[in-house]
Amino acid sequence: MDRKKSTFFKNYGATLLLLLGLLAGGVLGALLGESARVLRPVGMLFLNLVFVLVVPLVFFSVARSLVVMHESGVIGKVLGTALGVFLFMSLVAGIFSFGLMSVWNPFSRMTVDAGSADLAGAEALNLGDAIVAALTVDDSHCCSPVSTCFRSSFSQRFSAWPSPCSVSVPPWSGSLSKKGNPSS
Repeated sequence: MDRKKSTFFKNYGATLLLLLGLLAGGVLGALLGESARVLRPVGMLFLNLVFVLVVPLVFFSVARSLVVMHESGVIGKVLGTALGVFLFMSLVAGIFSFGLMSVWNPFSRMTVDAGSADLAGAEALNLGDAIVAALTVDDSHCCSPVSTCFRSSFSQRFSAWPSPCSVSVPPWSGSLSKKGNPSS
């Protein structure tokens, strides 16, 4: 019985600790209420560390499995099957979407007036900037709740300095030092 118990904890110990942590966090949040926000930085630090670990872990896991499949000689069959399933499912999704849009078009009541778009302040992007803007997000003008709390206490001490959160930046501008800004 003791050996069976140690095998159970060996196999499921990390999962049980994770569930216990979730339960403890929920109970702590329910008991402390708003004052539990003090623990938010610890949770965000943990989540950021997990995100940093997940990408290399997935990459090396996939790379290792490809090497093992290559060594065993089944990589062509597996990749061919995966590509076939992907193409078949894409075809099914396309046919389903086309059929559904033929029966019911949710955009039928929508009217677009091309002259009504307000593009004041928008500037043309070159190809490189357009690719970067499409693949990334400029978060220099975004404020997280943690940084807002810090900035509000900081702004109370130095009220002459404007908070970056009060600056309104259109999403197409890219940064605060673009054309029209005195700092450019």
